[in-house]
Amino acid sequence: MMKKKILVVSQENYIGELLRAELMEEGYEASLADSSEKAFSKYRQDFPDIVLIDTVLSDIDSADVLRCFREGNASPPVVIWSAYDTGGDENLWWVSEAYIMNTASFFKIKKKIKELCPCR
Repeated sequence: MMKKKILVVSQENYIGELLRAELMEEGYEASLADSSEKAFSKYRQDFPDIVLIDTVLSDIDSADVLRCFREGNASPPVVIWSAYDTGGDENLWWVSEAYIMNTASFFKIKKKIKELCPCR
């Protein structure tokens, strides 16, 4: 059985790497992108089963990145994770399956991924 692919988009590499490592321990194939350009490239190359995106990206507005992932008929589920409250920004909600406040533990993120994209 092929592993489910997850694309983690985070400007903060150390947090993205920690999450990627934990997802790999859970049985997923996970890749990391630290910019919108890398995210789009990996998205087109890997065709992930699910996309996790941090709302803080310096090179492009996160809502624009999310919209791009939503274009086309075969778009994967998108989970937004952030240390910041969106402040009611509806632009982020309409294109995602979930919004999770980032904490010191990735428990909530991994739980949502298992719901949306079980690896077994």
